[in-house]
Amino acid sequence: MPDEIDQLAGGAGRWSTRRRWAAAVLALLLVTVVVGVRLAGHRHPAAAPALPPPVAPLPSDIRPPTSVPGSVFIEHLAGCTTTDHRHRLTLAFAVTNLGRRPLQLVAATPHVLGGTLLLDQVRIGAGPCAAVGDDRPRRLQSAGTAVVAMSFRLGLGCPHDASVLARMTFRRSGLLLHADSAQLADLSAISFQQCPRPG
Repeated sequence: MPDEIDQLAGGAGRWSTRRRWAAAVLALLLVTVVVGVRLAGHRHPAAAPALPPPVAPLPSDIRPPTSVPGSVFIEHLAGCTTTDHRHRLTLAFAVTNLGRRPLQLVAATPHVLGGTLLLDQVRIGAGPCAAVGDDRPRRLQSAGTAVVAMSFRLGLGCPHDASVLARMTFRRSGLLLHADSAQLADLSAISFQQCPRPG
């Protein structure tokens, strides 16, 4: 009988030891998994966003163009509109510097919408209709005015549907500034031989 008890006790002791070993192994596995997950989180941080390539700086004497609303006044000079009604057309407008600082009118570029008008000449002057002038830049003091005349050659099509606008480019303190005009003239009110006559 004592042998059986010892055997039973020994059997119970061996089963208890196996349970302890299984629990220890399971605990060790859980600790390993938890530590592994935490280390993986530290080893693989979120990738930083890629930085854009550096942009080369502009030379100090050239800056991006900006617009100057309200700094200049552009007025179409209806009395300076001239044409031979078949081959040539000249439009003129005054540009007045409304700012306190001087401006340099660097260029005037026409923008023709529709029609067959070909630019022939641009003059920048100070007299009536820019009769005396050239295409060189002109300095405008505060409240100063320059007159720009644009001459066009007429094509075979009727100019009545054309719209002529102008973009002025100025320079002030190293900055290039732009100002756009409205339509410079109502060409439908001018008679041209290329256009059918009413009636």
